[in-house]
Amino acid sequence: MSGHVVKQSSRELVRGVQRWSVPLTAAEQTRLRDNGRLLLSYETPQDEVQAFDVKLEKR
Repeated sequence: MSGHVVKQSSRELVRGVQRWSVPLTAAEQTRLRDNGRLLLSYETPQDEVQAFDVKLEKR
């Protein structure tokens, strides 16, 4: 995976359903529209890193 970070955000998560949005400018949205990806990573209680790499879809 290569590319450039458009926006980065972090927060402490707790168990259960949560919604989290990362505000993007119009220019940032345009950069991500055709070939954008979301990388979500977290650390487990055992200090293991888990990650999801998700291709963004046009809506």
